[in-house]
Amino acid sequence: MGNTMTAASAMADSEQVEQLRQRHHDLKKQLDGLYRHLALTPAEQAESGRLKKEKLLLKDRIAALGGQV
Repeated sequence: MGNTMTAASAMADSEQVEQLRQRHHDLKKQLDGLYRHLALTPAEQAESGRLKKEKLLLKDRIAALGGQV
């Protein structure tokens, strides 16, 4: 039963890593869109900061689960 639990846990971690990678990729695309502007409004600057923080947290979470971005 231990092996079944370990296999199920590994599969769940793998699925979670893939979801986190996808979200990380989506955030990168959003940031790339903001960076195309010549100058960011204060709201865009705040959004950029929020996206960067979330992206970094996702990267750390992916690494903790043993995956790579």
